[in-house]
Amino acid sequence: MPRGRQISPQSGGRGAGIGLMRNSMAELVDCTISRNVTSNAGSFGGGLYCWRSQVKLTGCNVSFNDGSPKGGGLYAGGSS
Repeated sequence: MPRGRQISPQSGGRGAGIGLMRNSMAELVDCTISRNVTSNAGSFGGGLYCWRSQVKLTGCNVSFNDGSPKGGGLYAGGSS
């Protein structure tokens, strides 16, 4: 992802803003992940969904995301 990118507003399933699944890797620098909403019942991680993957956030703003029932800003399961 290019430095300083803004991800907002998005609507979708797991990881409405960004979805990382099964051995994905990402490094996000100076980004904004804001105002993203999961659209399906049981979808997690409005801003960022990370399942069995690795993500590194540096200088990022993750705010005002909705990932009901779990992980409004970020959901990490089996991840680091």
